[in-house]
Amino acid sequence: MLSKVWLEMDTQLSNYIRGKVVEIVIVGTAAAILFGSFGLNYAAFLAVLVGLSVLIPFVGALQ
Repeated sequence: MLSKVWLEMDTQLSNYIRGKVVEIVIVGTAAAILFGSFGLNYAAFLAVLVGLSVLIPFVGALQ
């Protein structure tokens, strides 16, 4: 019984993390395209920061 629960938790956590990574990539890519089209300096760096900002609500909830 315990191993079934552990396996289900592992599966769900893996799905959540995979989903967050996909969300970060999508948001970062969209930001890079937008920032690049505006001609901003350091567009790639800013896009990475925007992509990582997806994690802020999650990290804030842990505190």
